[in-house]
Amino acid sequence: ILARWGLEAVWDLHEVMEAFPKVFKPYPGARFAGFSKGVLRVGVRSPALRQELAMRKPQLLEAINGILGRSLVKDIVFTRGTEDE
Repeated sequence: ILARWGLEAVWDLHEVMEAFPKVFKPYPGARFAGFSKGVLRVGVRSPALRQELAMRKPQLLEAINGILGRSLVKDIVFTRGTEDE
């Protein structure tokens, strides 16, 4: 039904936003910055944290997709800064 009304992407976004804090809770400097076409964008102010998260990307992908119960997130892109700036 969601696909028929063109709302599938909205539901996917909602699911990813709900799963995000469960995966990124240990990293308080990481903020949800967006999700589109399978790509999760994460805003990170600290270059050191950005590097640490980049090294943990495979584990983070596995964790978030495990919570979602499907391979919805295909990639994670760590961007400079957060939406709070």
